Parts: sequence; C-alpha cells; structure tokens
Amino acid sequence: MARSLQLPRNSPLSTLIQNGVWKSQLLQDEDVAPFRDYLQSVIIKNYEDKMLWDSRKFSFKYAWRCVKSVDAEVQWHKLCWGKSRPQWSTTAVFVLLDRLPSMCNLQRRKVYLAPRCSLCQHSCDTTDHLFVACPFSQAFWAWMGGVLGWNLHQFQEVESVWGLFLWMDNLYRNSRTLQSLFAAGLWHIWRERNNRLHGSTSLPHDTVARIALMEVIEAQNVSLQDIIP
Repeated sequence: MARSLQLPRNSPLSTLIQNGVWKSQLLQDEDVAPFRDYLQSVIIKNYEDKMLWDSRKFSFKYAWRCVKSVDAEVQWHKLCWGKSRPQWSTTAVFVLLDRLPSMCNLQRRKVYLAPRCSLCQHSCDTTDHLFVACPFSQAFWAWMGGVLGWNLHQFQEVESVWGLFLWMDNLYRNSRTLQSLFAAGLWHIWRERNNRLHGSTSLPHDTVARIALMEVIEAQNVSLQDIIP
C-alpha cells in the first residue's frame, strides 16, 4: 500500500492525515477498499504516533477482528477438526451443505440425468431422501439406532439426524465419537450409492452399517461400550 500511495518506507501515520481527516488518496486506494468504511468511522485525534507492540491496548489480532466480517458459527465445523477420517468429514460437510453431486443436484446444474435414487430405484435422489428417507437409509439408521438405543428411523431430514448425534455427543462428552459415527454413516451410504450406480457389488443395509460402526471403533480406538451413551 505504501508503494501505491508513493510513500517512503516506514512513513508515520500522520502522513496519511490532513486537517484532521484521512487524505483522499488513501481512501481511494484499491488496497484500502475493504477497510474504507471502517477508516471513515475512526475519529482522528491530534496525538503523536506511538508504537504499541504486544500491548493490551492494541494488537494485530484486535485490529483484524475490527475489520474482518464475522459469519455465524456453524455446527458442522466440528466435523472438520474432529477425529473423523478425512473422507468421512468431507462427505458429511458436503451433505450438510447439499453440495454432493447427486443426480438431483446435477440436474439443478443443467446436467440432465434421470434423478432416480440408485438405492431404491424409485424417488428423486435429493440429499434428504438419499441419506435419510430412502428405505435403504432408513433401514441403515434403524440398525445403527438399535445398537445405540435410539429411534432413528423416524427422521426425514439429514439435519435432524445430525442434530441428534451432535446433541448426544455433547451431552455425554463422547470426544466427538458419535459425530464421527454420523460422518462415517453418510460416507458409507454414499459409497454404496455409487457402487450400485456404477454396477459394483451391492451390500445390504445391515452389512454397510456394521462396517461403518467397526471402522469408527478402529479409527477412534474405542470399544462399542464407549460409543453407546
């Protein structure tokens, strides 16, 4: 920015102020554009420049928080930084954001394919249908719920299933093991869908659910009793 404003290196802040206001060339600079509104809101007082490194009054962290936009916190961020395998967490985040390339989503992107569910061969494979409402997925979660002692086949939306896993994981302080189980479940349902779509060997729902559960136990280095709330 100093170069674009033709200022000497290590110029003091006062070189950017004229008659108690910011110089117009500063506010018009492209590098300053993201901070223009904030700079214009700053009240300039006639004080000498001071360096306040590592001070409680000012820090780079505080300055960055002042100028950056703050988005609402999302719950799925815990999936990204948890103990889940990368393919599980990535798939789970894409499912929760409705970004997986299902036939239905591809059709919305002008890729015209028959949006039929590869698991049941009947309904449109929307995210909620594919991972929760499909008979295969309902049986999958019913089997998983039987192990955990939950009633999971009543849900029709992915967000509802995720909310239950998240709530139970936080309630029992399960070190995000249940969140990993949710993510692994989504990944295995997606893999089974792809296997059937591309003509590979298909597996029954209970086998897929059992594989997902055993992989989580292995990855988390826990026992089945550690998972069950």
